[in-house]
Amino acid sequence: MFFTFKTTQAMKYNLLALLLCLPLAFFAQNQDSLAVVWKVDSLLDKANERWKSKKYEEALPFAQEAADMSKQKWGENNARHAAALQRMAQIHNVLRQYDKAEGLYLKAIEIRAKVLGKERPPYVSSLNTLAYMYWEIGEYSKAIPLYLEAKTIREKNLGKDHLDYIASVENLASVYFFNGDYDKAKPLYKELIACREKTVGKEHIAYATPLNTLGVLYLHTGDYNKAEPMLLEAIEIKAKVVGEKHPDYATSLDNFASLHWHKGNYDRAEQLFLKAKQIRAETVGEEHPQYAASLNNLAILYMDKGDFDKAESLLSEGLEIKRKTAGPEHPEFARYLNNLAGFYKDKDKSDYDKAESMYLEALKIREKILGKEHPDYAVSLANLATLYLKKGDYEKADTLLKKAIKIQEKVLGKEHPDYAASLNNLAIVYQETDRIHQASEIFLDLNGLYRHLIEESATYSSENQMLAYLQFYEDEIAQFHHFTQEYPQPALTKASFDNALFYNGLLLENYSRLFRLAAEADAPVREAFDQWQDYRRSLVREKAKPITERNTTHIAEWEDKAETLEKELVRDMAGYADLTRQTNWRDIQQKLAPGLAAIEFISYHHYTGKKNDSTLYAALVLLPTDSAPHFIPLFEERQLQILFNRPGFDEQLTIKGLYASNSELLNLLWKPLEPLLRDVKTIYYAPSGLLHRINPAALRDADKQPLSAGRQWVRVGGMRELVAGRSADRSFARDPAAPSSASVWGGIRYDMDSLAFAAANPLDPAAEPLSEFRRKTGDEGWKPLTGSALEAEQIAELLQKTGFRTEVLSGYAASEERFKTIGQTTPSPRILHVATHGFAYPDPKKESQRSFIEQKPVYKLQDDPMLRSGLILAGANHYWETHRPLQNRDDGVLVAYEVRDLNLRNTELAVLSACQTGSGEVVGSEGVYGLQRAFRIAGAKFLIVSLWQVPDEQTRKLMRLFYENWVDKRESLRDAFNHAQATLREREPNPYMWAGFVLIE
Repeated sequence: MFFTFKTTQAMKYNLLALLLCLPLAFFAQNQDSLAVVWKVDSLLDKANERWKSKKYEEALPFAQEAADMSKQKWGENNARHAAALQRMAQIHNVLRQYDKAEGLYLKAIEIRAKVLGKERPPYVSSLNTLAYMYWEIGEYSKAIPLYLEAKTIREKNLGKDHLDYIASVENLASVYFFNGDYDKAKPLYKELIACREKTVGKEHIAYATPLNTLGVLYLHTGDYNKAEPMLLEAIEIKAKVVGEKHPDYATSLDNFASLHWHKGNYDRAEQLFLKAKQIRAETVGEEHPQYAASLNNLAILYMDKGDFDKAESLLSEGLEIKRKTAGPEHPEFARYLNNLAGFYKDKDKSDYDKAESMYLEALKIREKILGKEHPDYAVSLANLATLYLKKGDYEKADTLLKKAIKIQEKVLGKEHPDYAASLNNLAIVYQETDRIHQASEIFLDLNGLYRHLIEESATYSSENQMLAYLQFYEDEIAQFHHFTQEYPQPALTKASFDNALFYNGLLLENYSRLFRLAAEADAPVREAFDQWQDYRRSLVREKAKPITERNTTHIAEWEDKAETLEKELVRDMAGYADLTRQTNWRDIQQKLAPGLAAIEFISYHHYTGKKNDSTLYAALVLLPTDSAPHFIPLFEERQLQILFNRPGFDEQLTIKGLYASNSELLNLLWKPLEPLLRDVKTIYYAPSGLLHRINPAALRDADKQPLSAGRQWVRVGGMRELVAGRSADRSFARDPAAPSSASVWGGIRYDMDSLAFAAANPLDPAAEPLSEFRRKTGDEGWKPLTGSALEAEQIAELLQKTGFRTEVLSGYAASEERFKTIGQTTPSPRILHVATHGFAYPDPKKESQRSFIEQKPVYKLQDDPMLRSGLILAGANHYWETHRPLQNRDDGVLVAYEVRDLNLRNTELAVLSACQTGSGEVVGSEGVYGLQRAFRIAGAKFLIVSLWQVPDEQTRKLMRLFYENWVDKRESLRDAFNHAQATLREREPNPYMWAGFVLIE
């Protein structure tokens, strides 16, 4: 049915009246709404003004009134009501009234989504502010979806080049990082860095900040190779842009210090932590969270160094600052609480209950805020487990460790140090509960992991960094050896032998490779290498000055530049990262014919749950037909130390007593090995620790027969040398391709006649002339070695007769400048023989304070052992007495630090016919840091060095006999040396007279 609507005249008029009235009514309503709008906006302006002035409590009533008025007038679904709620939320957030803030934020987001839509900036702003609050209070998992949504909207509407999109990338990356989602954070930080480089360039704080954070992320994931260059670049940028007195610069210093701490370089880490702490105290104050971070980091460092007195107050102070600034429910508060618990756990058994309470509280916070998949939650589990392990509650420790390991494997991976530490503690639990098979499997896996991490580190670290990193794993390696000693089984003894092959002289081999590859590198690399050596030479010159005259600024600058260049060379030099194929015990055994044996001596801390002061020695013995190496426990280091430090004994009596028949040394060293070695004719051995000071060939057995009688003791720098094929059993005549040149030094003048010295060593014509100086007689000078002149003369004569082009350097011509020219323009000589004084001074930090102050010259006071050992050359007494070289001259003291920069790659044999040339400081598994190390790095293939101060006359006789055997009789290098010592032994039975020199292959 259709209806027809009709309009009467009256209706028309009514309709017209209505239409005419509408504008008037509408205009009146707008006037009323505008008044409300103006009122609401005015209230919001007042709230905003007080907000900007940080008068938050004054701002709140204005925002509240604006919210109430807008809701009353237009209902809650309007933009101004949302704006008022947003401002109220922000105020409550600042006042730490987070529950109120959260509800208001959520309501503002809901309204803006309805009224404005999800594509508008106010909606995105609400997402970001709520997400930031979640991030601030540590509820990272709630922040992630909000930041992710904001990023998606901005990418769609603004594009990836817009600053707001870039800010969203940074927000999301940061929250992923704090939530432990490292794999999600990495690509975002990379994107952010690329955007910042494009928009502001590399010389901007906005570029340096994410660069620094990505470096920290790599630090957290154990990828130190990637972390270091980023952290360093960020430091350099911030130093230029904001200066070295800025909190941002302090943050980068703090992060770089953490890298050093993670790699075991505690001294460097402490310097950087202290510097960052000072900057923060001066810039942000001592109540700021950043200052608390400095306190916390320093405390952990001091705990690792065993300095608990310094750590406790720092931890407590930092915890209180965090309690005030973040609150007792924040993950960062839990971190500080966890660290303080660790202090009480490690300090004393009486504090175990206090530690447990704190660990449990930290665990509860992390579980509530971060969840059970976060790496920090795993840390709490693992730390609590170590406490139960110490208390002997193995069941609880077992359960917690397995939970932690599961999380760490998933989030961090099996190569992360935290995962390894938890696994290591689980192995201890198994060991303590007699589950030896399970413990063995874990220890073997970890042993391979530690070696892998060290291999990786060696491809981008300097020698100093690697030394610290090796020491960082010293306890774990010791623990493995100790476990092998307690539970010897083939798999473990094989791995222990392989460990010795890997660790002993690892850095020496790598460093030698660096020098060798540099000589063959292209021009840019060669230039960088030369610059590196220039810095090192500058350091030697500056450190040779009296302490009061040194320029510490230059020293610090050159050390930093040398370190940086060395790392760049290691990273960039072609072939360096291709480490030599790892040698194993089977490779060594294949080189052992019947009658031969190989011994890797090892020294390690006595480790039973924790390290103590006792150091144990053992021998890993390998025979040709063994199915596995033998692990032979020997002695404790203090038993050997007593023999070296007998009160009232001079060096000669000590040496004589050491090697006497049925001596303590015989019982300590030979008796445990004798059953295995009784019928062995040649023993290859690599010493460790104090055994570097021992010559086993000088011992006499129970029948007073020398152990060297009918048996050769072959000292090697590392057992890897057997596989490398470099052996001294070749006869002299079997190497016709080697250069037939020799350089013989002896009869050196240590006093100074500057005119005669100048005549023997002409300077560059542009150099300034020397003034005359004659040496005064003094007790501190080096006395002439009359026998060395005859020794050099006799050796030169023998060599010349056999066709060697022989250069003899004596008198003032035997200068340091002349020595440093060796190998520069022509290949180094096949034989380098140096008859002079040598020295190897102990670590001054281990001497009494009085002797430390009074010792002269300054080479005795050096921290670096390569500067405390060396050879004395022409004119050295001038420096020795005045502590200054002659103008434009070297000081005549050739230290090991300088020797390693030489090119001796064509030198087959270097004979250091001087006192203590085989001595130095024993540094972990690297052996002796001194002249023997320096000459090996420089390229010399075989060395003859001394272990103690051998008398001048006996030295001359030994050297003449050796060269007669080697050059005249054409014996192999090894036989020539052994036969020379045997002949001298018949004439001089006292080992002090003949056994002081050793041949190192």
